[in-house]
Amino acid sequence: MVEGSCKAYNRELDPMIKKIFTEYRKTHNQGVFDVYTPDILRCRKSGVLTGLPDAYGRGRIIGDYRRVALYGIDYLMKDKFAQFTSLQSDLENGVNLEATIRLREEIAEQHRALGQIKEMAAKYGCDISGPATNAQEAIQWTYFGYLAAVKSQNGAAMSFGRVSTFLGCVHRT
Repeated sequence: MVEGSCKAYNRELDPMIKKIFTEYRKTHNQGVFDVYTPDILRCRKSGVLTGLPDAYGRGRIIGDYRRVALYGIDYLMKDKFAQFTSLQSDLENGVNLEATIRLREEIAEQHRALGQIKEMAAKYGCDISGPATNAQEAIQWTYFGYLAAVKSQNGAAMSFGRVSTFLGCVHRT
């Protein structure tokens, strides 16, 4: 990425910087590909999975905003509640306590955030409690998910992702 930027501005990358970041530091893609399973690599190569982190720089947030349109907020909230309650026995039995407490806290925040998305959409006259039923709703519901994510991250390194195929399929039905 840096080399491409230098080339675009007709600049030379300092050889020492290049050496440090190629010999002593792992590149973003090396880090990402190190954790991919063989199944993920095959799905990536065939195009089944898109929007994976190797396509973007580190720190970029690529949410799956389609979930609001596909499932509706009520389903997503029920799923978050089920995830939260599934950790109850681990909490009570002290299993991996620090991680369990942290995860339950994060899930509770996500559940609350989903409720806030529903409230935001209602202010625009949209009931996103259930799945989108037509193309207009699919676009709106997906965009509500994106807006909520941008708001919570102050727009930092946010990508809308690759939703065109999803929206194209919804539009044709």
